[in-house]
Amino acid sequence: MVGLTNALSLRVGNFADRSDSVKNQWGNSAADEQGYEEARNLTLKVKARNPGNAAVFQPLWFYASNNDDQPAATSLAAQRLALDLRSASAHTLMSVAYFTDGDGAKALKLIEEANALSAARDSDNYLINAGRDHFMLGHDQQAIQMISQAIDINPSLADYWCYVAMAYARQGQIEKARQARDALIKDGLGCKFSDIEPSKSSAETFKKWHASQVVPA
Repeated sequence: MVGLTNALSLRVGNFADRSDSVKNQWGNSAADEQGYEEARNLTLKVKARNPGNAAVFQPLWFYASNNDDQPAATSLAAQRLALDLRSASAHTLMSVAYFTDGDGAKALKLIEEANALSAARDSDNYLINAGRDHFMLGHDQQAIQMISQAIDINPSLADYWCYVAMAYARQGQIEKARQARDALIKDGLGCKFSDIEPSKSSAETFKKWHASQVVPA
């Protein structure tokens, strides 16, 4: 059972480095939801037997995030990090949690730490997360550069053109914003600007950031 949990953890590991739109590509059918529920139940059994197994927290985080329970997802990310302070994936998970809590500064700090710990420096995963954090902080040029570079490395991240489009729009570069929007429509997996909207369980800080920065962009 521990081996199964480790396998589940690896399966969802890259999700921490992807956008909500990519998360949606996992599917939301009844069969998918049943699979998530079964994975969660198995993982909880492993956790009960071995609370110190850091691998259990990633599948539980995915379940909480997929079920719009952001407070639980943040708590699980923090527990995961506390158990393995030298883990790049644990830092990445915590960074994503901070982003969805609306704390771009902490999110950027954690993803930079993850990059320093990672064997694959400056990967597309790092660039996409750091770029998104820079966007949250209003660092439009850094966001544009890092996200564009990540998409060049990994074209499957085309959904992130939405952040590039908004960053250009905030700078008043409307033609470049339209070009990024067109690239999103052409190559994206179905992301809409509305996909960045807060969910019911989103932190108030994230909601305020969205209202003040994303909506105007």
